[in-house]
Amino acid sequence: MQREVIDGIPFWCDKENNLYYYDVNTTAPKTILLGTKTAANTATLRDDWEQHLAAILAQYRTDAIPRTRKPAVKA
Repeated sequence: MQREVIDGIPFWCDKENNLYYYDVNTTAPKTILLGTKTAANTATLRDDWEQHLAAILAQYRTDAIPRTRKPAVKA
């Protein structure tokens, strides 16, 4: 698989032009099939792609820790 950016979104693409999300934050890295790449180099996503990524997004939001901003430099 190789990494490709389609419409500004990074995907992993295999030789059959399937597009995957690659989750490295699990104990065993896994791929989630999201759709396919068309001949025009655009993505056609599965109808249920949001359901497949909902748990990963929820976990990311739970694990995110707010950071303080760097103070602005006064001129």
